[in-house]
Amino acid sequence: SDAIRALVLEDVLDSGCLEAAERYLAEEADRLQEAKKDAAICEFRFSGVEKRAFFTASIAVSEVLMTQFQLQEGVEFKLKVVPASNSVFIACRGEEIASMIKTGAEAAIERARRSSSQDISVLNEAELRTAGSFADVSEATLQSLRKESELLLSKEPRALSSKSK
Repeated sequence: SDAIRALVLEDVLDSGCLEAAERYLAEEADRLQEAKKDAAICEFRFSGVEKRAFFTASIAVSEVLMTQFQLQEGVEFKLKVVPASNSVFIACRGEEIASMIKTGAEAAIERARRSSSQDISVLNEAELRTAGSFADVSEATLQSLRKESELLLSKEPRALSSKSK
């Protein structure tokens, strides 16, 4: 904003351009903040899964997060099922946990493909998506997930192992 004001003082920009430029920079700052919040969100998309099987997806995802990553629901993550996009979103307590999930999710999905367990077999069809590549999801859903992440940050943290099994 100071750089833009300097351009006005040097007669490079007029005051009308100043207002437009400041508005643009404010909008960019807002988008940057949202992108930072979105980095704490993961999506498991189950596009090829029948409706009945999809309802077991959130249970399978939750089981993987709790057993393989030792995460505690309501403390490190919160699940949100979005049937319209056949997705299970995970709002995480910060980017570090989301990054840990993203790093280990592919291995967890691969293990599910080799598993005979009915509880996690739905993960065979999972596609992991991250910020910038989420399925068609409403802004209201994203706002809700961002808020969940912020609420999780307000809770007392637990010591976590950065390794998944």
